[in-house]
Amino acid sequence: MNIKQLEAFYWLVQLQSFHRVAEHIHLTQPAVSARISSLENLLGVKLIDRSSQSFRLTDQGHEVAEYAELMLSMHESLRNKLSQKGSQRVVIGMVSLALLTWGQTFRELIEAEFPDLRVDFITGSNMVLQRQADAGGLDLAFLANEPGTEAPGHNFTVHYEMAWVGKPGVVPATDAPLSDHELRRLPLVLYPRHSPIYRSFAPLIASEDDGDEAGPRHFCDSQITIEQMLLAGFGVSALILARVQNSLQSGELIRVPTHTPVPSLDITATHLNRARRKYCFQLLDLARQAAGTWARDFDDVVSIQLH
Repeated sequence: MNIKQLEAFYWLVQLQSFHRVAEHIHLTQPAVSARISSLENLLGVKLIDRSSQSFRLTDQGHEVAEYAELMLSMHESLRNKLSQKGSQRVVIGMVSLALLTWGQTFRELIEAEFPDLRVDFITGSNMVLQRQADAGGLDLAFLANEPGTEAPGHNFTVHYEMAWVGKPGVVPATDAPLSDHELRRLPLVLYPRHSPIYRSFAPLIASEDDGDEAGPRHFCDSQITIEQMLLAGFGVSALILARVQNSLQSGELIRVPTHTPVPSLDITATHLNRARRKYCFQLLDLARQAAGTWARDFDDVVSIQLH
């Protein structure tokens, strides 16, 4: 397997046309087809459903597409590192919640402390970032709700309080806490099933006892989009309170009291490049400072645990 085969397949997934891929990467269409066929032969699976009238990946094609994107990203990161002669470069992976809360302060502290350091930030799901860390593509990684996988020497955990919230009119007009059954009858906007947020309360909403009484289930992998869906009246969702304080204060969204509390979401460093341990520990200290500085404005719904 080579990077040119993966590049051709990646762009075929994006553009869904052999002709457009050939134009994009400056090859002939037969050359693109040959690279895809050779990749299929090498892997021993069909990546494209050629019996379909429209472009469609096979199940194996979808799996390979994820790895192709990851490997191309790592290849580009490696090339960038090697091209920066005389300068240091690090790659930091952060789940989007961390990046959108204290990530900006973290970046500013790094720029002030290490003005000559080149820093690449990569955000994504736990699964995507863990794959990159395992493959050596990250120097430092901050993931959510992964107990027992903390990096050696990790020195803090950020605890985010969560609660069910929704739009007035969608949320029942009662101050009494909802039972688990009553909650499941509501339309719910949920994170994907593989996400740490979904897993934390899956037993609560996965009951089969409700039958046809269970409300609609909508799925989305972006908290920002989920917030917009709640404002549009799609349903209620368990969200990080620090992210929706403005909407709660304005009354656009309201908390939904429930008998069963929503577990907190915890973010901690789960990977640290041992070959650059001393350097990464300095960045880890800056991350702790950044999280602590940001959390001061949300001390009622966010806490920092030092280790």
